[in-house]
This record gives sequence, C-alpha cells and structure tokens, in this order.
Amino acid sequence: MESFPNMLMIGGNARKSGKTTFICRLLEACGAGYTIGAAKIALYDDEGDFARHHPEALPERYLAINEQKPGNKDSGKYLAAGAGESWFLAALPEKEGEVMEHVRAISRRNDLMVLESNILRKNIEPAFFVMINNPERTTKRSAQELNHLVDYVIYTGSKGFSEPGHYIAIENGRWTI
Repeated sequence: MESFPNMLMIGGNARKSGKTTFICRLLEACGAGYTIGAAKIALYDDEGDFARHHPEALPERYLAINEQKPGNKDSGKYLAAGAGESWFLAALPEKEGEVMEHVRAISRRNDLMVLESNILRKNIEPAFFVMINNPERTTKRSAQELNHLVDYVIYTGSKGFSEPGHYIAIENGRWTI
C-alpha cells in the first residue's frame, strides 16, 4: 500500500451521502494558507456503464478533467470552495495504474490533498480516511468492506458534517483529526 501523508481521503457509505458537500465545507474552513489539490475518482467495473457516463473517454477507457473554473460538477465545486487545483478522474480497472500516477502527481504539486474515493483506499494509505455516513441511505457492500480502514466516521446532518473545521484541521502543514 502506498503512503500519502499529505492526503485526506473521503469516502461514503452510499451514493449521494454528502461527500462533495463535506469536502467543500472542509476546504472553506481549512484551506486558507495552503495549496490543496482535490480530486474525485470514479472507477467503473462495467465497460457499458463507463461508456454511458463518459462516452468521450472511449476508446482510451480513461478520463482526466482538470477543472479550470468553478462550476456545477463536483470537481468545479472544489475550486469554488478554495482548492488550488481540482480533477475528475474516471477509468476502467485496467487503467487504475494511470489513475494512481495522476494522484501521485497532484499530491506532489500541492501542500495537501483531498481525495474523494472509496475504492482507492485499498491501494492508498492516506493520513486519514474519513467515511461520510448518510443513515438514510443503504450502505454499499463495497463501503462495508472498508470499515476496518476507516479512521473517522462523520454522519450527514451532524455537527461534524456541517462544521468540519471543528473536527478536522491542518496543523503544522498536516491533516489532523
């Protein structure tokens, strides 16, 4: 497992659990004075599903979008919240190595990094892995399989969710919980 001591990884128990909202609040609360790279990773097991969501990424089977201005997509929201650079990466499993190289490059270019991903937790040892849990949504089996790797759980709607700066901070250039 590869170590990324400047990375805070955010996962979720389900789709629409609040990961992006939480990351934006965290960037707003903690980002001043640091260059923080942010990335959202989507790995697809099914080529048909990937093609439906990202037809522009075929036949390469890999999509890397460097957001240049704030917008409505999750990675554009990261920029609006204060990220120094923001990426959306989508791929099929055979391109996971390229995704990892991209993550390494983002990490090297920035003081700190926030990565929205569940699946990459199997390959990455971040400073902390925070799981956003929306109790109104059924927990995916893939998220359940990561329970032993979670450092901190934040529930959607809790004070930790609405005011992440009280629970997660940056001290001496490192993420702290």
